[in-house]
Amino acid sequence: MISLLVLSLVELNIDRAVEIARQNSFQVEALDVRREALEGDYIKARSAFLPNLKFQGVYTYNANPAELHFPTRYLGYPNNQTPDPNDLIVVPDTTSLITIPLRPRHAFNFQATLQQPIFTWFREINAYRLARHQMETHEVEREQTLLTVEYQVRSFYLELLAVRELLHLKKRTLEDMEEVFKSTSKRYDKGLVSRLEYLQAKVELENARYDYENARKLYEDMKDNLKVLLNLPPDEEIKITDSLQSVSVDSSVVENADSLIMERYDIRLLHEQKKSLHYLLEIQKSATKPSIMGQANYTFSRPAPNLQSDWGSTWTVSLVGVWNAFDGFRNKGEVKKIEAQMDQIDLSIEFARKQARVELDKALRSLDIARENLRKMETNLNVAKEMFDSAKEQYEKGLIPLIKFRDMQRAYIAARIGYDMALKDYKKSLLEVWRVVRIGGESNGR
Repeated sequence: MISLLVLSLVELNIDRAVEIARQNSFQVEALDVRREALEGDYIKARSAFLPNLKFQGVYTYNANPAELHFPTRYLGYPNNQTPDPNDLIVVPDTTSLITIPLRPRHAFNFQATLQQPIFTWFREINAYRLARHQMETHEVEREQTLLTVEYQVRSFYLELLAVRELLHLKKRTLEDMEEVFKSTSKRYDKGLVSRLEYLQAKVELENARYDYENARKLYEDMKDNLKVLLNLPPDEEIKITDSLQSVSVDSSVVENADSLIMERYDIRLLHEQKKSLHYLLEIQKSATKPSIMGQANYTFSRPAPNLQSDWGSTWTVSLVGVWNAFDGFRNKGEVKKIEAQMDQIDLSIEFARKQARVELDKALRSLDIARENLRKMETNLNVAKEMFDSAKEQYEKGLIPLIKFRDMQRAYIAARIGYDMALKDYKKSLLEVWRVVRIGGESNGR
């Protein structure tokens, strides 16, 4: 029986990689889970506007019941010891006694209580606003996280493409050395080159093969790391469909950097945090102010509320005023603490704005240097390629020795690697400007 192992294949370009990361990232999943907790706080805050209805039932068994007996009628008899006819002796009528269960053997009590805050100095309103604002802040934080994930993926992807260019270069070098070795072997068999040159060609071929295998391993390792970054299954196969030359990086942020820099996400989040503290401060300030609550209570019990032994009911409506007049200045301390936190955020916003400007100037300087380096390396590559092509042609004709050809080949390889690195650095510099302008915070993708 023959079993076939079929691996799923994912074709990737840089935009597709970003799309997958935004959907699969652990960071985004963690934020989505946190949103559920914020939704719970929002529901809890909203419930303060609704009446609170509570039911309670109690059954009581008394081992030592007790009853009180009261007459409902009294009888009057003339007092024969006094001449006054209106002077009567009053005695209870024993035939009209009623029983009041002071402590019945079985007692049942069912209550329904309805409570509704009437005036609490807008405490519930501010708590609701705070919960809603925290959800809005979470959306801003989620957008920042998505952009951070995009930055990390694009930065790593550019590194991956640079390694793939290195792999292609090492492969072409290996193919060239295989041709050189074949040509040298034939010339050696004809006695046209020395054994030293033949052995040198063989060693150079093995060195080229070694370099290629190392580059291939590095490329495969980085593809595995990309799977982790995109949260893809380990057995999924990745096929890269674009190249370092074809990948484009948004350069429009460079032109609009000055207008965008003060609205980047780390500064926006600081403003949102201050707004949350404002709501929290209003809630804390109202903690020592009097509040009014309405309450309605319905009771159904046996013995009845009128102390009869049968079932009965009653209801009440109350207005309850509560005033925490003195708490040992505890609330004052909490208010002062929140106000200090708001002052700290103001300082953080001021510092973040200054830091943003410094980071932007630094990123723009790095971009100018990377652009100039790319221009120089492109010129150098053209010269090195022309030299290599000429040296290869001369070696094949036997006009120059192998050692001279290898010098030209190494110079071309170094120029090619230098150009690819300069191109990668230029595009990563553009990406860094995008990060500084849009996201803010410390870079973690370079």
